[in-house]
Amino acid sequence: CVRLLNALGDPDVPIKTIEQMVGSDPGLTMRLLRTANSAAHGARSEVTSLHQAIVLLGPRRLRSWVVLTLLEGGTTRGRTEELWNVLTRAYSCQRLAASEADLAYTVGLLSGCADLLSADPAEVAKGSGVGEQARAALLEGAGAAGRALQAVLAHERDDHEAVAATGLAPFEVSRAYLESLSESLTVVHNLTQP
Repeated sequence: CVRLLNALGDPDVPIKTIEQMVGSDPGLTMRLLRTANSAAHGARSEVTSLHQAIVLLGPRRLRSWVVLTLLEGGTTRGRTEELWNVLTRAYSCQRLAASEADLAYTVGLLSGCADLLSADPAEVAKGSGVGEQARAALLEGAGAAGRALQAVLAHERDDHEAVAATGLAPFEVSRAYLESLSESLTVVHNLTQP
């Protein structure tokens, strides 16, 4: 799942590679096909392939599904708060680092997954096979994505001085976080519907 998150953040990864990675998790595959067919309801034909499902859902929603899968194999009973926390962090990073939006989203997801798994972010970075730019953003706060992650983490700790130290205005970070929280709650609601 962590490798898939990394691949989804790279626009140069071919969809065939994504399809192979998703296909390696039968539970994720079934949920994606079910969701894609539900989304395509009313269309002329139903979704019959994993490739169609991936194209229909798109990388952003697929990343949300992957995070859901990381949460105890996809069960969300009692875990929806953790899911929206991870997604809020990722969406906040994406909003605050517009020049590196995909990288920032992925770094936010990896950071959140490390927290969920009680894992060292360095181990998550190593296990995911992320490139040096993502590793530096996640572990050292490098670049726009890393700065956004540091600001969001400080905001989550309610440390206004640390937010300001990133060079981002605390008001902007707070606004991005609140907008992301709203978006995350909507996504989690949609993902956890029976």
